Amino acid sequence: MNQGHQKHFGVGFTIVELLIVVVVIAILATITIVSYNGIQQSTRESTVQSDLATAKKQLLMYKAENDTFPRSVADLAKVGLRPTQSVYHTNNPSYANYYYCANTSTDDFALVARPAGTTGNAGYVVTSLTDVKTTTNATSGIICTVIGLSGTTDANAWYTTGFSNSTGLWASWTK
Repeated sequence: MNQGHQKHFGVGFTIVELLIVVVVIAILATITIVSYNGIQQSTRESTVQSDLATAKKQLLMYKAENDTFPRSVADLAKVGLRPTQSVYHTNNPSYANYYYCANTSTDDFALVARPAGTTGNAGYVVTSLTDVKTTTNATSGIICTVIGLSGTTDANAWYTTGFSNSTGLWASWTK
């Protein structure tokens, strides 16, 4: 028998089999990335809701001690609001992400926040009279209206933002 002319078929995979494996891995990677992004967004939204619920408790305690809600940056700083800054929308120069408004006539407050990753003006709002709820208009235009004012320029409104989109910095009362 002539050993030099014997055909050896190597054990291995065909190009089609390898292609199928690559496609399956790509599909699994896509599913994993989409799921991970969804989990991240859910975590950001839960954190913002928790921040707002905690802020409401702190503001109610401040009112119990001072007979009014904060109406200045110095007063807000005394409250000790510390939003988890990394989960808030900070990359759009057209929007801020954390608004506070006090109605000096009725002594109510509202906080509106926009988590990172939200589209449009979606976000959350909490007031002295309501729990945290979703809103499709988490902007400066809505914040004071939810506590009975005509807007941020109303004579009875005291309004400020927690994050300045013009400077890219958080306000001193949020630190």
